[in-house]
Amino acid sequence: YNKDSTSAVVGAKGERLSEIYESVILGIDEKNIDRVSLKKSNIGYDILSVLSKNNEEPKPIEVKTTTRSQKPFIYITENEWKKTWLPNYIFHLWVIKERQGLANLYLIRPADVKKHIPLNKGDGAWVQTKIYAAEYCKKAVTTLKLSVLSK
Repeated sequence: YNKDSTSAVVGAKGERLSEIYESVILGIDEKNIDRVSLKKSNIGYDILSVLSKNNEEPKPIEVKTTTRSQKPFIYITENEWKKTWLPNYIFHLWVIKERQGLANLYLIRPADVKKHIPLNKGDGAWVQTKIYAAEYCKKAVTTLKLSVLSK
């Protein structure tokens, strides 16, 4: 059992769910959805999509995924936070419920989490911060069956 590899698998599921959400639910052409996390890990977001099928303005998406439906939390890195100034930047939070075979998507705007972001002071610099996410999990944008991952 390796915690990091388990987290990586859960994270990869969330990224794939976001690709499916963008293409199938929002109807965005797959050529406009780039899973940049597969190419580089330090970009500050996982997927570069567009606002809609009729608006090709870029939309950077940082995907956060958890299997904790009770007291869910996410980590945001300083690098991810530095990229939130990009227009249309959004966090996708997927809460995966393995037993039910479902995943709920919640959208989080950077302005909504800003109050949780630490400040660098003196010689200190933050690297990542843990944010309890229950307040962002009130109303799911969509629910997908996990079986879509095997298609």
